Amino acid sequence: MKPSFLLATPPLVFVTAAILAGLTCQSIHSSHDEGGPAGLSPRKRAAVFADSNTTPTGIPAVLSEMERSIIHFPPPEKAAHDATGMEAALLTDERYTGFCGSGMPTITYSGDWARENPQGMFEWLIHQGMVSDSRRQSLARTLFSEWAEQDMTAALAAVTRISHTETRAQALFSTLEILCQKEPAKARELLIQNLNLLQSIKKIDLGIGPGKARTDLLLSLPPGEFRTSLLAENLWQLSILPYDGNGALATELWNALAEDQRRALVAAGLRESAYSSDIRLTGLETLVREHVEASNDPEKAMGFLSRYGEAWAKRDPGDALSWAMARLKGKERMDQSLKLIQHATSKHFDETLRVWQSLPEGTLRNQAAKILSEAAPADRQAEKDLLGEATSKPIGEGGW
Repeated sequence: MKPSFLLATPPLVFVTAAILAGLTCQSIHSSHDEGGPAGLSPRKRAAVFADSNTTPTGIPAVLSEMERSIIHFPPPEKAAHDATGMEAALLTDERYTGFCGSGMPTITYSGDWARENPQGMFEWLIHQGMVSDSRRQSLARTLFSEWAEQDMTAALAAVTRISHTETRAQALFSTLEILCQKEPAKARELLIQNLNLLQSIKKIDLGIGPGKARTDLLLSLPPGEFRTSLLAENLWQLSILPYDGNGALATELWNALAEDQRRALVAAGLRESAYSSDIRLTGLETLVREHVEASNDPEKAMGFLSRYGEAWAKRDPGDALSWAMARLKGKERMDQSLKLIQHATSKHFDETLRVWQSLPEGTLRNQAAKILSEAAPADRQAEKDLLGEATSKPIGEGGW
């Protein structure tokens, strides 16, 4: 079948190209999963597809264009696992698309290099001084989490060669996170022995694999700010990854804590994920709100409303609106107040209407009237007329 015939039938060309592109992606990533090369560079793929007997409008050109627009592969220097071309990728945390299609996860070059040649990556990083300060900890976590999975002895030995204190602490903790899954007693022993080193950094970057082993490891730490900050981050990660028993573990851990311990976790930055609908950390919303009130920080108030504002407005629109108006100013107060009214109106029209009637004349009352008017039930003509009249009034001085 000649290319010219295929090009005369566009649907067939698209299907054929899509299938071939999919097979290409699948074969390359199968090779990657088995520890082989991650794929050909665009330049090498162009050479493979090149055909002197095929015009630029042939099937190879179609496939090449689809690759450029849909699929991205790592460059050849990544597969070589050497320093050539890798420095910029590591410094900028550069990523490439790891799967066919849009919206799929991306993979870091550093993560691939750590999996396939941790010793080589480590030697390069040591030679580079573990790269820049802004990337030290994330690279240490990436490298030593992978290295510990493959060779715990080598990873622990390498930790002692790192001269930068915070980087060494991060590398050690990431190694112990893996060790606690295999030898929890040894992991706890090393953790306690190196507590002074670990406490030397403000925040340890936890890995993405929370679970009972790591939770038990953190609980074995002596009480203090260091333990509290790690438990806060761990509890949050359990809540956003609630599968494999993490959800039940998060709830169990929270319920076992005394009130002052819960407050300490909130002060340390604990935040409940919007995705943890199956987890109930009783009283967390109240503790977070009290912490924000004590801080008197508008940014924290904005953060609280973005996480809890919708549910609060539907539950008690008057209190939610009063709280926002008391802690925000200017455009932020206007925007957040209107959002709360929008949320409340969708749940309780009559109650929100009463809240609206208590507002002073001004921009907020005018804009809120528009929201209520649009949400008013069809049989509430009197309310519609009242709200319509309010929206037509000129806004007085002061904007409120």
